[in-house]
Amino acid sequence: MERYDWNTFSLIIESRLSDEEELTAEFEEHGNEQRNCKKLHVIVLISKDKRSLFLWTTGNIGCIGNMIVYGSRKSRKQAYSIYLFASAIADFHYFNFVLLTRIIQDGFGILLINRYTVVCKLRQFSTLWGNVVGFSLFSFATIDRLLSAQRQNKYRQWSNRIDLAYKMIVFIPLFWFLLIGHRLILYRIIDNICSPPSGFYSYYDNYFQVIFSSLFPAISMSILTYLLIKSVRLVVQRRIAPMTSLSSITTPHRSMINQLDTRLTIMLISESFIAVITYVPYAIQLSYANITQNWYKSPLRIAWENILTELIHLFSYIFFATSFYVSLFSNVGFRRKILNFITVMTEGNGPTMTLIQSTTNCLFGGYASKSWQSSSGFVDASESFLYLLTNANGNQPTKFPYNNDGKALYNMNSYGPIFGGGADLYISSQSNKYLCSYCNLGVSYSNSLDLGINTFTGSQFFQTSEIEIFKLS
Repeated sequence: MERYDWNTFSLIIESRLSDEEELTAEFEEHGNEQRNCKKLHVIVLISKDKRSLFLWTTGNIGCIGNMIVYGSRKSRKQAYSIYLFASAIADFHYFNFVLLTRIIQDGFGILLINRYTVVCKLRQFSTLWGNVVGFSLFSFATIDRLLSAQRQNKYRQWSNRIDLAYKMIVFIPLFWFLLIGHRLILYRIIDNICSPPSGFYSYYDNYFQVIFSSLFPAISMSILTYLLIKSVRLVVQRRIAPMTSLSSITTPHRSMINQLDTRLTIMLISESFIAVITYVPYAIQLSYANITQNWYKSPLRIAWENILTELIHLFSYIFFATSFYVSLFSNVGFRRKILNFITVMTEGNGPTMTLIQSTTNCLFGGYASKSWQSSSGFVDASESFLYLLTNANGNQPTKFPYNNDGKALYNMNSYGPIFGGGADLYISSQSNKYLCSYCNLGVSYSNSLDLGINTFTGSQFFQTSEIEIFKLS
């Protein structure tokens, strides 16, 4: 047995105690890190489930809305509508296979992608194929509008080529299928993870996805947006310049074209902005993952990276989910088509009461004893009438009966309610923006106050501030 003096023995004891304290601290730190990782993992699951379901819901509504608008018979006479209709179908597949399988596996814990080889191959193929097909079709719609705004006929003649559009909506999916179809063959489940074979193919496949599903869309969208806005502004200048001497004529003309230019600019800038904020982070994340895949990372760092990765991957769906809502917000014609569809779906619901408030705070309206229809034409509704609650002349509330001339109502799905053959009460489209609605009382409805065109607002033409239509049982 070795002998130690007291000082040496004390040093040995202190050293061992110090080692134990360091080891204990290390275990505590490791335990805290593990607990933090678990907390972050729970945060990832909760936030991912909610955002995924929200995107899936809004995306499906948007795709169905786009298919309704661009799939109508009238819309199919425009090449860009054909491209956008096909794009909506591709996006619908993207949401209901790629995103839905993600929700089922990550949100509900039902293993699909990492258990079944067929699902693994199809899902990894559709992730890239659905992305690039949807964006390519949208890009061709933008190119069609760009060509239509060109000054030279050699470029403009290529716009609105319906026969070409039908060929391209077949060629584009087939082209990308040939380029991406290798995923259907080479992807497999390795160590319970759906992934490509390691080596050169893995790097090639990852960087192909970075370039064509993230960087290329962001760059090409920015370029197309710039060129289209520039072309539209040149068209506006050419149309207005020859008429500058006729100020009384050019003012409304200038206003109308400038509004068209503004709506188009808002729509394209919005789409471009959404493309940048969704595609660029996705490209950065994929590149970072490829570069750092062999680096050592602490569990806490991996947890934080997983959170950012999940958020960025969900962000990548936003471009496809918001196209419908951007068009709805910025395009009057698009909104009108949606309203027409709603009208068709709800027509035949029986009598209705229309209440109108003008910008001068006059209240009036009409009762339609038969249903409004989407087909154009007069309707004989014997119990219909117009009424006045308040007007500029201070008259008492008055009812104006229908005189049974066979023209009680006029159906026109691109306008508001129209009563009478005069029309006695006509509500135009965008009646809250323009002074185009009018009164011509006395044709099909009784002019009992002898005020004629001045009955409702004190003047023939008026602008509405609110319109409410009530369904009556």
